[in-house]
Amino acid sequence: MSNVLVRAALTVAVIVFGAAFSPASAQSAPKPLVPMKTVAAPQNAVAPAAAAGRRVSIPGTPHGGEFVVPVNKSQLLQVDRPFREVSIGNPDIADVVPLTRSMVYVLGKTLGSTNLSFIGANGQVMAVVDLVVSYDITGLKAKLFELMPDEHINVYPAGDAVVVGGQVSSAAQMNRALDVAKRYTPTS
Repeated sequence: MSNVLVRAALTVAVIVFGAAFSPASAQSAPKPLVPMKTVAAPQNAVAPAAAAGRRVSIPGTPHGGEFVVPVNKSQLLQVDRPFREVSIGNPDIADVVPLTRSMVYVLGKTLGSTNLSFIGANGQVMAVVDLVVSYDITGLKAKLFELMPDEHINVYPAGDAVVVGGQVSSAAQMNRALDVAKRYTPTS
């Protein structure tokens, strides 16, 4: 009977790690604007042969989608057309370094979101990509699956927090999952 209660409790429970939430914090004043940082793409750079990263297709509209980078980790972002320069809206959120005219190195510095603007050879905006720096959700999911492959645990980002939910077989497994999640969401 206790397994059923634990399973039901974890099914409806949503555990949030990361930022503390209060109604007052949800209505806080907006952060001041930070000047954009623009970096020119290298002129004669050659793409690395084994460049693993996400590819962004630049559609006919300026919105280029969303790119998520874990905090304190980096990823390569490859675009399908050459750009002249890339600008980041808030350089406090991430560092952006163009490696070639179609590839950018992105390092997540702090939790938050900003955007990357890609400028083409004609000086026009090719695309604006939403850049989200979040906790390492993929790493957390992989670790939970490695440690508890028979449990059904869901993990997803929610602003500057992580939500863990699902069904587990016991209270001990629930506590184990929460302990792992706490390690992936350090608080300052």
